[in-house]
Amino acid sequence: MSLFDTIARILQGKDNSQSALTPNAQLRIANQKSPVKLAAPAMSTGTQLQPAAGLAPAVAPVQSAITPPVVNKATKTRAVSKGTPKALAQLIYDSAVKNGLDPVLFSAQLQQESGFNPEARSSAGALGVAQFTPTTLKELERLGYGTVNPLDPSQAIPAAAFYLNSLANRLGDQGPASEKINRALLAYNAGPTTIKNAVAKAHAMGIASPTINDLVTNNLIPAETAGYIPKIQGYAQNQQTF
Repeated sequence: MSLFDTIARILQGKDNSQSALTPNAQLRIANQKSPVKLAAPAMSTGTQLQPAAGLAPAVAPVQSAITPPVVNKATKTRAVSKGTPKALAQLIYDSAVKNGLDPVLFSAQLQQESGFNPEARSSAGALGVAQFTPTTLKELERLGYGTVNPLDPSQAIPAAAFYLNSLANRLGDQGPASEKINRALLAYNAGPTTIKNAVAKAHAMGIASPTINDLVTNNLIPAETAGYIPKIQGYAQNQQTF
Protein backbone atom coordinates (compact mmCIF):
# COMPACT_ATOMS: atom_id res chain seq x y z
CA MET A 1 0.00 0.00 0.00
CA SER A 2 1.37 3.38 -0.98
CA LEU A 3 1.73 6.31 1.45
CA PHE A 4 -1.17 8.19 -0.18
CA ASP A 5 -3.46 5.13 0.04
CA THR A 6 -2.65 4.81 3.73
CA ILE A 7 -3.39 8.49 4.34
CA ALA A 8 -6.71 8.19 2.51
CA ARG A 9 -7.75 5.18 4.60
CA ILE A 10 -6.87 6.95 7.86
CA LEU A 11 -8.78 10.11 6.90
CA GLN A 12 -11.83 7.98 5.99
CA GLY A 13 -11.64 6.22 9.37
CA LYS A 14 -10.83 2.81 7.82
CA ASP A 15 -7.35 2.39 9.24
CA ASN A 16 -5.92 3.08 12.69
CA SER A 17 -2.36 2.31 11.70
CA GLN A 18 -1.24 5.93 11.81
CA SER A 19 1.81 4.80 13.72
CA ALA A 20 3.06 3.21 10.50
CA LEU A 21 3.61 6.66 9.03
CA THR A 22 6.70 8.75 9.41
CA PRO A 23 6.51 11.58 12.02
CA ASN A 24 6.21 14.24 9.27
CA ALA A 25 3.31 12.40 7.66
CA GLN A 26 1.57 12.04 11.03
CA LEU A 27 1.92 15.79 11.58
CA ARG A 28 0.38 16.60 8.20
CA ILE A 29 -2.58 14.32 8.96
CA ALA A 30 -3.09 15.85 12.39
CA ASN A 31 -3.17 19.31 10.87
CA GLN A 32 -5.86 18.22 8.41
CA LYS A 33 -8.00 16.77 11.22
CA SER A 34 -7.58 19.69 13.66
CA PRO A 35 -7.01 23.02 11.88
CA VAL A 36 -5.17 25.65 13.89
CA LYS A 37 -7.54 28.18 15.45
CA LEU A 38 -6.39 31.79 15.56
CA ALA A 39 -6.70 33.48 18.95
CA ALA A 40 -8.92 36.57 19.09
CA PRO A 41 -6.93 39.79 19.41
CA ALA A 42 -6.70 41.13 22.95
CA MET A 43 -8.86 44.20 23.62
CA SER A 44 -7.40 47.12 25.52
CA THR A 45 -9.56 48.38 28.35
CA GLY A 46 -7.43 51.36 29.21
CA THR A 47 -7.86 53.41 26.01
CA GLN A 48 -9.82 56.63 26.40
CA LEU A 49 -11.21 58.75 23.59
CA GLN A 50 -9.83 62.24 23.41
CA PRO A 51 -12.12 65.24 22.77
CA ALA A 52 -12.16 66.51 19.21
CA ALA A 53 -9.94 69.48 18.48
CA GLY A 54 -11.61 72.87 18.72
CA LEU A 55 -14.13 71.97 21.41
CA ALA A 56 -14.42 74.02 24.58
CA PRO A 57 -12.27 72.73 27.45
CA ALA A 58 -13.82 70.33 29.91
CA VAL A 59 -15.27 71.99 33.00
CA ALA A 60 -15.30 70.55 36.51
CA PRO A 61 -19.00 70.45 37.53
CA VAL A 62 -20.07 72.26 40.67
CA GLN A 63 -19.82 69.75 43.49
CA SER A 64 -22.39 71.09 45.92
CA ALA A 65 -25.40 73.34 46.42
CA ILE A 66 -26.86 72.48 43.02
CA THR A 67 -29.79 70.14 42.62
CA PRO A 68 -28.87 67.57 39.95
CA PRO A 69 -31.26 67.41 36.99
CA VAL A 70 -33.91 64.76 37.37
CA VAL A 71 -35.43 62.81 34.48
CA ASN A 72 -38.95 61.55 35.13
CA LYS A 73 -38.44 57.76 34.98
CA ALA A 74 -42.09 57.14 34.19
CA THR A 75 -42.31 59.39 31.14
CA LYS A 76 -38.57 59.83 30.41
CA THR A 77 -39.10 63.58 30.03
CA ARG A 78 -36.70 66.41 30.67
CA ALA A 79 -37.63 69.81 32.03
CA VAL A 80 -36.72 73.45 31.45
CA SER A 81 -38.49 76.63 32.48
CA LYS A 82 -41.85 77.29 30.84
CA GLY A 83 -41.51 79.52 27.81
CA THR A 84 -38.18 78.06 26.68
CA PRO A 85 -38.23 77.86 22.85
CA LYS A 86 -38.31 74.27 21.63
CA ALA A 87 -35.42 75.04 19.30
CA LEU A 88 -33.22 75.91 22.30
CA ALA A 89 -34.51 73.48 24.95
CA GLN A 90 -32.12 70.61 24.18
CA LEU A 91 -29.07 72.88 23.94
CA ILE A 92 -29.94 74.58 27.23
CA TYR A 93 -30.54 71.24 28.96
CA ASP A 94 -27.32 69.67 27.68
CA SER A 95 -25.23 72.75 28.53
CA ALA A 96 -26.62 72.82 32.07
CA VAL A 97 -26.03 69.12 32.70
CA LYS A 98 -22.48 69.29 31.32
CA ASN A 99 -21.65 72.00 33.85
CA GLY A 100 -23.47 70.54 36.86
CA LEU A 101 -26.35 73.02 36.77
CA ASP A 102 -30.09 72.56 37.18
CA PRO A 103 -31.54 72.94 33.65
CA VAL A 104 -34.73 74.54 34.96
CA LEU A 105 -32.79 77.16 36.92
CA PHE A 106 -30.37 77.79 34.05
CA SER A 107 -33.14 78.22 31.50
CA ALA A 108 -34.96 80.52 33.92
CA GLN A 109 -31.81 82.64 34.19
CA LEU A 110 -31.58 82.99 30.40
CA GLN A 111 -35.27 83.87 30.38
CA GLN A 112 -34.59 86.66 32.85
CA GLU A 113 -31.51 87.84 30.97
CA SER A 114 -32.98 88.16 27.49
CA GLY A 115 -36.33 86.43 27.19
CA PHE A 116 -34.38 83.97 24.97
CA ASN A 117 -33.88 86.71 22.38
CA PRO A 118 -30.60 85.94 20.56
CA GLU A 119 -30.36 89.52 19.33
CA ALA A 120 -31.09 91.24 22.66
CA ARG A 121 -29.00 94.34 23.39
CA SER A 122 -28.94 96.30 26.64
CA SER A 123 -28.05 99.91 27.30
CA ALA A 124 -24.98 98.65 29.16
CA GLY A 125 -23.67 96.92 26.04
CA ALA A 126 -24.72 93.37 26.93
CA LEU A 127 -25.46 91.20 23.91
CA GLY A 128 -27.42 88.10 22.99
CA VAL A 129 -29.40 85.43 24.77
CA ALA A 130 -26.89 85.29 27.66
CA GLN A 131 -26.36 89.08 27.75
CA PHE A 132 -22.58 88.92 27.66
CA THR A 133 -20.73 92.18 28.18
CA PRO A 134 -17.32 92.86 26.58
CA THR A 135 -15.81 92.35 30.05
CA THR A 136 -17.39 88.91 30.43
CA LEU A 137 -16.29 87.86 26.95
CA LYS A 138 -12.70 88.76 27.85
CA GLU A 139 -13.08 86.85 31.12
CA LEU A 140 -14.18 83.75 29.20
CA GLU A 141 -11.02 83.96 27.11
CA ARG A 142 -8.92 84.40 30.25
CA LEU A 143 -10.54 81.29 31.76
CA GLY A 144 -9.51 79.31 28.68
CA TYR A 145 -12.94 78.92 27.12
CA GLY A 146 -12.05 80.76 23.93
CA THR A 147 -13.76 83.33 21.72
CA VAL A 148 -17.56 83.48 21.81
CA ASN A 149 -20.00 85.16 19.45
CA PRO A 150 -22.63 86.45 21.91
CA LEU A 151 -25.25 86.76 19.14
CA ASP A 152 -25.00 83.06 18.24
CA PRO A 153 -27.07 80.99 20.72
CA SER A 154 -25.17 77.80 19.82
CA GLN A 155 -22.05 79.48 21.22
CA ALA A 156 -23.52 81.78 23.87
CA ILE A 157 -25.62 79.21 25.75
CA PRO A 158 -22.83 76.68 26.41
CA ALA A 159 -20.51 79.57 27.32
CA ALA A 160 -23.08 80.95 29.78
CA ALA A 161 -23.34 77.57 31.55
CA PHE A 162 -19.55 77.33 31.69
CA TYR A 163 -19.29 80.85 33.13
CA LEU A 164 -22.01 80.33 35.75
CA ASN A 165 -20.28 77.15 36.86
CA SER A 166 -16.94 78.94 37.14
CA LEU A 167 -18.53 81.67 39.27
CA ALA A 168 -20.04 79.06 41.60
CA ASN A 169 -16.63 77.48 42.07
CA ARG A 170 -14.81 80.78 42.61
CA LEU A 171 -17.35 82.10 45.12
CA GLY A 172 -17.90 78.79 46.89
CA ASP A 173 -16.25 79.94 50.12
CA GLN A 174 -17.95 83.33 50.29
CA GLY A 175 -20.92 82.15 52.36
CA PRO A 176 -23.11 79.12 53.16
CA ALA A 177 -22.54 76.16 50.83
CA SER A 178 -26.29 75.86 50.33
CA GLU A 179 -26.28 79.27 48.60
CA LYS A 180 -23.35 78.55 46.30
CA ILE A 181 -25.39 78.76 43.09
CA ASN A 182 -27.25 81.87 44.27
CA ARG A 183 -23.96 83.71 44.82
CA ALA A 184 -22.97 82.67 41.31
CA LEU A 185 -26.20 84.14 39.95
CA LEU A 186 -25.57 87.42 41.80
CA ALA A 187 -22.05 87.53 40.39
CA TYR A 188 -23.35 86.86 36.88
CA ASN A 189 -25.54 89.93 37.22
CA ALA A 190 -23.27 92.33 39.11
CA GLY A 191 -19.81 90.87 38.51
CA PRO A 192 -17.74 88.67 40.84
CA THR A 193 -15.76 91.62 42.23
CA THR A 194 -18.98 93.33 43.37
CA ILE A 195 -20.08 90.22 45.27
CA LYS A 196 -16.65 89.66 46.84
CA ASN A 197 -16.60 93.29 48.01
CA ALA A 198 -20.10 92.91 49.46
CA VAL A 199 -19.03 89.80 51.36
CA ALA A 200 -15.93 91.63 52.68
CA LYS A 201 -18.15 94.44 53.96
CA ALA A 202 -20.39 91.89 55.67
CA HIS A 203 -17.34 90.39 57.37
CA ALA A 204 -16.38 93.85 58.59
CA MET A 205 -19.85 94.13 60.09
CA GLY A 206 -19.24 90.94 62.07
CA ILE A 207 -21.17 88.58 59.78
CA ALA A 208 -18.90 85.55 59.50
CA SER A 209 -20.77 83.69 56.76
CA PRO A 210 -23.15 86.16 55.10
CA THR A 211 -26.25 84.80 53.41
CA ILE A 212 -27.87 86.35 50.36
CA ASN A 213 -30.45 87.85 52.70
CA ASP A 214 -27.63 89.47 54.72
CA LEU A 215 -26.27 91.10 51.59
CA VAL A 216 -29.71 92.36 50.58
CA THR A 217 -30.99 93.62 53.95
CA ASN A 218 -27.74 95.46 54.64
CA ASN A 219 -27.81 97.10 51.19
CA LEU A 220 -24.45 95.59 50.26
CA ILE A 221 -25.42 94.78 46.69
CA PRO A 222 -27.17 96.91 44.01
CA ALA A 223 -30.97 96.98 44.07
CA GLU A 224 -31.17 95.41 40.59
CA THR A 225 -29.00 92.52 41.74
CA ALA A 226 -31.09 92.09 44.91
CA GLY A 227 -34.15 91.44 42.77
CA TYR A 228 -32.36 89.19 40.28
CA ILE A 229 -32.71 85.86 42.08
CA PRO A 230 -36.44 86.25 42.98
CA LYS A 231 -37.20 86.89 39.29
CA ILE A 232 -35.29 83.79 38.21
CA GLN A 233 -36.98 81.71 40.89
CA GLY A 234 -40.34 82.97 39.64
CA TYR A 235 -39.63 81.71 36.13
CA ALA A 236 -38.34 78.41 37.52
CA GLN A 237 -41.62 77.75 39.31
CA ASN A 238 -43.25 76.92 35.98
CA GLN A 239 -41.69 74.14 33.95
CA GLN A 240 -42.19 72.47 30.62
CA THR A 241 -41.01 69.04 29.53
CA PHE A 242 -39.63 67.80 26.25
